[in-house]
Amino acid sequence: MAGFRYDHHNLYGNFYTPRFHVKYLWTPSTTIRLSVGKGYRSSRIFTENLVILASSKQLTIFEPPKVEQAWNYGIQFSKDISLGDHRPVTLIVDFFRTTFQNRVIVDSEQKAEKIYIYNLKGRAFSNSFQLEMNATLFSGMEAILAWR
Repeated sequence: MAGFRYDHHNLYGNFYTPRFHVKYLWTPSTTIRLSVGKGYRSSRIFTENLVILASSKQLTIFEPPKVEQAWNYGIQFSKDISLGDHRPVTLIVDFFRTTFQNRVIVDSEQKAEKIYIYNLKGRAFSNSFQLEMNATLFSGMEAILAWR
């Protein structure tokens, strides 16, 4: 499945957001999913970092914040098994990576008495890995166990 979204922001202009998802049924009980997509976000510096307002640190904004943008892509593997009559179990393994093209940095670690705000220079990424098990223990009782 492919998707495309167009948005217009009053400060940042036009955004084109492509998405692509593939689901492959490897066996009747095993599924592999792949996804790729681009995302945008306008940063709310003070709302997301209330400590800035409560500190006595000097605030330095080097440049106007740009819109944050990133590519996200990943893979999911899921396997359905059964523990008997009406006791299904689903095992899921996820891996996703987000590569940032721009990010607003709120840096309070360069100097103890200052907070610097600037746009990302260089590269940044985030990886996410999760193992999950959903199981029906008995009628009316389900358990979810996850590790991230």
